Amino acid sequence: MPLEQVTECVKQAFNFPLVVRPIEENIDSLELYHGPTLAFKDFGGRFMAQILAQIASNQPITILTLLQVILASL
Repeated sequence: MPLEQVTECVKQAFNFPLVVRPIEENIDSLELYHGPTLAFKDFGGRFMAQILAQIASNQPITILTLLQVILASL
């Protein structure tokens, strides 16, 4: 994917203020709870959605997920 497309995906995904806090010299932290739903998923989920939309090129796309439940014996 060309850099221009990735840049546009980033702009579309992160259309809200990004808060970066300094930790120490040359180390900063992106606070992941400042998005629209106040959750870290605002960053990963929105970016993934933009990238998938570009890859799909307006064609239907199916995303399969696997949920594994592990039951611990009591």
